Amino acid sequence: MQSVWSYLRKDSAEMEVFARKYGAPRGEFEDSSLYALYRIYKYIVLDKLFAYRSNLEWYWRQHQWPVCDIPDPQDPDPARYAFLARVTYLMVKAFNARVALGLARGAKGIMSMDEVEEARSRKHSECPYEKLPAWAEKVPPLSETLSIPTHEGE
Repeated sequence: MQSVWSYLRKDSAEMEVFARKYGAPRGEFEDSSLYALYRIYKYIVLDKLFAYRSNLEWYWRQHQWPVCDIPDPQDPDPARYAFLARVTYLMVKAFNARVALGLARGAKGIMSMDEVEEARSRKHSECPYEKLPAWAEKVPPLSETLSIPTHEGE
């Protein structure tokens, strides 16, 4: 059986991300919404679709982390800062699409038909829709379009 490492490019950024044992930086003992946002960013940049999707799904299940409460990363790199802000927009859009279907963050993964009908019958005004973090709305747009190529160069 081949190791998962044989399928990965051996560049240092990729090795750094996949070699981590924990989700938070060294010395931090709790994960946070901001660390999760940076992980999602890194997986998108590294073109790791399954890792990105898994982390997004994991974030969805952290109902104690509303997207609007992600702290301002105040990233010194303007492109990365704009990218992080845009990722929060996409998270809100994706999460709210699920909420509109009657799903809720923190809900059980498997529901009975009665629970499904109850969730679907909830008024939209009662649904816990996500909102953008205030900082994300204030991040200035980039003067040039940011392009992140895939491993195939697309």
